[in-house]
Amino acid sequence: MVTRHGWLILVYLLATAGRVSAEPQTLRFATIIPDGSAYAREAKAFARDVEIATAGRVRVKWLFGGLAGDEMQTLERIRRGQVDGAATSLACGQLAPSLRVFRLPGLFESRPEARQVMARLRSTVAEELSKNGFALLGIEPFGADIFLSNEPIRSLEDLARQRMWVWDRDEVWRAVAALLGLRVTPLPLDQVSRALDEHRLDGLIALPTAALAYQWSTQVRYFTPLPAAYLQACLIVSNHAFDALSVEDQRSLRAAGAKAAARFDQVCDGQDAALLGGMFEKQGLKKVPPTPALAAAFRARTRAAVERVDEPVVPRALRERVAVWLVEIRAASR
Repeated sequence: MVTRHGWLILVYLLATAGRVSAEPQTLRFATIIPDGSAYAREAKAFARDVEIATAGRVRVKWLFGGLAGDEMQTLERIRRGQVDGAATSLACGQLAPSLRVFRLPGLFESRPEARQVMARLRSTVAEELSKNGFALLGIEPFGADIFLSNEPIRSLEDLARQRMWVWDRDEVWRAVAALLGLRVTPLPLDQVSRALDEHRLDGLIALPTAALAYQWSTQVRYFTPLPAAYLQACLIVSNHAFDALSVEDQRSLRAAGAKAAARFDQVCDGQDAALLGGMFEKQGLKKVPPTPALAAAFRARTRAAVERVDEPVVPRALRERVAVWLVEIRAASR
């Protein structure tokens, strides 16, 4: 028999539980993406989708423009519980090493190829992320690097003469560039503009959309739209923050992440097409279309270099596995 005192305790506990469950859970996401960019607009759309799908139980707060540090510093902040998730690219390859295969220049011939291989690797990537403390919410190709320069690049010799920037966090490109004999200068993202102004760089190996977002395209004179290495964009959240959500809200978060990834892919694809199809030229850049000879020489040289990449950078077994998939994908597209 429940006493009057017991009933009062039960009513209090139920009321307290109701108030606690009604309080929204705020997830702090960080990214180096500049606020105001097309990337940032999609990130904010993801936040709105999460709040709507969870009826306000879960909210997403974004820290844009590297406020939480660069990508690797952001991961450390997540591990310390200062941030809950991130929209990241190269750092995702530290957590899921299989993603590094996409940074091998000359391996993929098109964005659809990269997308199809990513679909086959997704479960492996999700497992690698989970082992390292993260849940995968969304992943799509960011795009492919091209060459932006102050002198036209019409041959591999032209490329080798120029001091080209690569992201200092890009272990794979740095390794391949050394094997190719390129004069690359690894720098953090926030030092690129100054290095261009001070003529310490002759050009960039970068995504077209990144060159636009960071305004590097205003500091060079030419662009050569020869797709090099592909970069994946990842939306991740710590297992600790994810596991604290209800099963229903976890499903909503994953659904919002998948929706954001699909939109992000469309935005990047559309922006790449617009930039390479005329927007860069309207900004004053001169297009140097790669000749078939340059494209063939680049693929041959980079694939030979890829064969010599050290095992810890991108394991040979992974390279061979992806090579088999690419043969299948290309055969099916004929």
